[in-house]
Amino acid sequence: MSVRAPVGAMGKTAYDVVLGRGVAGIAGNEFLFQALSKKEAEGYWSTVSAGSTFDSINGDELRNTPVDYPRSKPEREAVGSCLSRIDCLITLHQRTQSAPL
Repeated sequence: MSVRAPVGAMGKTAYDVVLGRGVAGIAGNEFLFQALSKKEAEGYWSTVSAGSTFDSINGDELRNTPVDYPRSKPEREAVGSCLSRIDCLITLHQRTQSAPL
């Protein structure tokens, strides 16, 4: 997750990586990825970020971010999987809409 402008931009990888400044590595599952992405879409990060040159958040702000989630691990996994499939469908739709005729 980007913790500097643009705060809240999310990405994920299946590889071991070295992160530089301005990026927070968050170990989690698909549900957490989707929940934090939703925070970005809702504009949450702009309410907690600050900075004179560019917006940023610190570790405490990130750790204290409220995330509502089902208590059941199987339910979290099912919701995360469902949202991931919807993301894939949206991406496919966007690609077909922008493909040259």
